[in-house]
Amino acid sequence: MLPDPRTGELMQIGGKPKREFLTSVIAEADNKAVLEVAYKQAAYVVLLVRDRLEREKPYEAQFIEQDDYEEAESDD
Repeated sequence: MLPDPRTGELMQIGGKPKREFLTSVIAEADNKAVLEVAYKQAAYVVLLVRDRLEREKPYEAQFIEQDDYEEAESDD
């Protein structure tokens, strides 16, 4: 894109399409390899989430105990 010197408006120059939706890349890809990579990446994300949840359990338990204590005090 180039600015028009008279108006400052951006103009598309050349015969190139304005957008590319990567359909040619998808059509050329090896579907089995793509699915294998996606599966491995999804499994990795699940493992990271599980690890994070396990590491946060002690902190969550502290908040639950504190809330239970505060509720018990307010009931008295």
